[in-house]
Amino acid sequence: MQKKKIYVLIIALVLLMFYIINESDDISSEDKYEISEIIDLNIDKILKSSTIDLSQSNPYAYTDNQFFNEIVLLGDNALSYLFSELESATNSGLREYIIALACIEILELEEDKKTWSTGKEWYEQYKAE
Repeated sequence: MQKKKIYVLIIALVLLMFYIINESDDISSEDKYEISEIIDLNIDKILKSSTIDLSQSNPYAYTDNQFFNEIVLLGDNALSYLFSELESATNSGLREYIIALACIEILELEEDKKTWSTGKEWYEQYKAE
C-alpha cells in the first residue's frame, strides 16, 4: 500500500513538472537571438528600402510594408528586445521611432493621446505608466 502511494506521488510530481515546463512563457536565449536578428534585419530593410520615399518626414510612412509587419507578427516575444533597444539607444532617430511604433502595434495601444515626439520619449512615458 505504501509503495502505491509513493508511485502516485512520483507520477503526480512528474506530471506537474511536465506541465510547468510546457506552460513556461520564457523563451530560450537562442530564440531571443533569432528574434533580435529578425528585428534588426527587418529594420535595416525598412531603412534601406527603395520602395519607401526616403524624403518622407512622416515616420508612419515607414510602417506600411512587409518588413514592419514581420516585426509586429513576432508579437510579445519581440517586446523584450525592442524595449532593450529603446533603453540603450544613444540617439532617438527614425530607427527608434519605428521600434516605438512596432511596440505600440504589438501592445495594441491607442495613440489618440500622443504626447511624445521620439521613440525614446515614448518608451520613457510607457515605462512611467
